[in-house]
Amino acid sequence: MKKQISILSMNMNFNNPKSKALRQTDVVINTLLKSKPTFLALQEFGTESTTGDVLGIDVQRRLESKGYSMIAPQLEAKYPVNTRIFYKSNEVELISTLNPIYKNGYLNRQCGAKFKINGMELIVYSLHLPLFSNDKHGKQRFWKAIIDFSANSNEQNVILAGDFNESNFELNPTMLAQNIESLQKFYFDASYNIETWKDKKLDHIFCSKPLNNNLVSIDTIENKISDHKGLYSNFKF
Repeated sequence: MKKQISILSMNMNFNNPKSKALRQTDVVINTLLKSKPTFLALQEFGTESTTGDVLGIDVQRRLESKGYSMIAPQLEAKYPVNTRIFYKSNEVELISTLNPIYKNGYLNRQCGAKFKINGMELIVYSLHLPLFSNDKHGKQRFWKAIIDFSANSNEQNVILAGDFNESNFELNPTMLAQNIESLQKFYFDASYNIETWKDKKLDHIFCSKPLNNNLVSIDTIENKISDHKGLYSNFKF
């Protein structure tokens, strides 16, 4: 019998000093769990939001009380720009945590693990690439590592979810948008052309081609806890 799993990817907007949101933990948890995802791939996460309106540790504990286990990056940054993976431990089996895709920097912005679902192995990464203006050359090297990883793993079952901070919309492309096309040579973009931040598509769920036939649906999650829309996808294995 096929098993359905789902993944919600969302930039949590913890690192926005201009945010006027007064997020309550209950609202955050209800938003994240409304669609009952198997996996949560979170970005811009940390111990506390920049404005202090929500604590990451409270979110983590509440998710754990709901049956989710956590995968954290090898390194935590001082500022809340870190990644997380939460997974339903009673629905999928953790095989192992994985090394960062880009090993020479931004260790806090990437975490991954290998899971077993219905006897099949699945690799999931949560990624949060920096803005182009922050570190041009570092971001280019990060992108190269992602594309090299994808070229070498396109026969495996892999999901790369997160905020890539690049949009290839024809009317308003970002500076490194060509990397999205390069990645699409090896992986398909399950999130298609869905706007996720204002008029840009910065958030993606990329899947290796063996998963193409497993994708059931993809949608956005409108919410009041972030300035990004969430991306929610369903798969059957």
